[in-house]
Amino acid sequence: MDPKVRTGYINARSAVTAGLNALTRLDHMPAREQIAGVMVMYAVICQRLGMHPMDTYERACAYLRDGDIAREVSALRDYVDGELR
Repeated sequence: MDPKVRTGYINARSAVTAGLNALTRLDHMPAREQIAGVMVMYAVICQRLGMHPMDTYERACAYLRDGDIAREVSALRDYVDGELR
């Protein structure tokens, strides 16, 4: 596993921004294909970095609870709400 990922080097704000950037690249696709694409990408990244998907999911949920990035999380949620309807 990449030591930068393992040690928590990535900050929550950067992670949310990266997620939003990745999703905007998919916005021309139907919602179901966007969701499937993100799931496949997530699985490939976890496998490649030797990370357990549940561990990374729990870390992502912790990012979402980080009050310091409430504005970024709100923007991501708004985007997802509008895009996946």
